[in-house]
Amino acid sequence: MDFSELIKGLAEKMGIGGEIEVDDEQRCFLEFDDMGVVIQGVDAAEAVVLLAPIGIPPPEDPAQLYRGLLEANYLFQGTSGATLSVNPDGGGVNLCRQLDARALDVERLMQALDAFLNTLASWKAYIDGYRPGAAADGASAEDGAPTSALKDDFILV
Repeated sequence: MDFSELIKGLAEKMGIGGEIEVDDEQRCFLEFDDMGVVIQGVDAAEAVVLLAPIGIPPPEDPAQLYRGLLEANYLFQGTSGATLSVNPDGGGVNLCRQLDARALDVERLMQALDAFLNTLASWKAYIDGYRPGAAADGASAEDGAPTSALKDDFILV
C-alpha cells in the first residue's frame, strides 16, 4: 500500500473522508487536542515516520529533564517505541517514531498513531509541568519522567 493510499484509508477510518492533504514531500499534518503530528512517507527507507514537537524545556537547570529524556529512550521504556530528541534549532523536544511501511496497513497505522499520541500527551504534560527537582503529576517517583512498556502490537524498525 503506497503512502497516499495509507493516508486516505486513515482519513476514512477517522471519519474525515479525504480531508487529509499530502504535500509533494509525502507529508501530512494533523492536529489532535492541540498536539500537532507530522506523518511522512520515506520511500528510500520504506518507512512511515511520525513526528511531533513536545515543548521547549524551561532554561533553569534542565539537567534532570534531559536525564529523564535519555533514560526514557533506553530500550524505549518511556517512549512506547518512539524516540525523544532535542532540536538543535531552538532547543525544542520532539517525539519521533519510524514504522516499517512494508508491514503497515491502515489498522496498524491507527494503532501506532494512537500509542504515539498517548506517549506525546504524557511527555507534553511532563515538559509543560517540569520544575527542576520536582516530579510532575503522573510521573514516576524515580526521575519524574513518564514511563511505559512496549506492547506486542507495535511495529519496531
